Amino acid sequence: DQKANGYGYQFSKFIMLDETAAAVGIGYKLKSTGAKRIVTDFYNHNFFNVDRDPVGPNYSLAFGFEPKAQDLKGKFGDLVELKGTDFRFRDKLPAGQFVMAALTGYDAQQRKHRTFEMRHAPSGIAVKVEHSYPFARLNVWGINTTICPEPFLAIDLKPGEETEWGIAYTFTREKR
Repeated sequence: DQKANGYGYQFSKFIMLDETAAAVGIGYKLKSTGAKRIVTDFYNHNFFNVDRDPVGPNYSLAFGFEPKAQDLKGKFGDLVELKGTDFRFRDKLPAGQFVMAALTGYDAQQRKHRTFEMRHAPSGIAVKVEHSYPFARLNVWGINTTICPEPFLAIDLKPGEETEWGIAYTFTREKR
């Protein structure tokens, strides 16, 4: 239980492993224990990289909706292509450069819109990521060593209130 300046909270994080399904689940619980309301965001970076392969055309993201990009930063406009539900790189992301954008086009209330999958073509590895919470916003950020879809959860807790949320990661590998 942490308290400072009228804010107080209890925060728990649980990690569950399912070896038979090659899955990892992360559960979170936050309770407001202070006198002041807690209004904040939560997000997970989701750092993805496979076999130290630099970020570029070997990586793609597939969303449960058709993403639209806004507030483009870095090399996003030059290197990223959005087509249907797919997010693809046209070329490698040079060292020292980055891509970043806010993605829209999702309906926060639809469960299928809370899912995305990172794919790495040469290895056949994919990671499906499912969120229990509606996205308040969704950013994608990346540098040459990682690509990071970042869904945000809006948290607004009055004193005594609590909330829970979770993220599930399922790992697969295409047979070659």
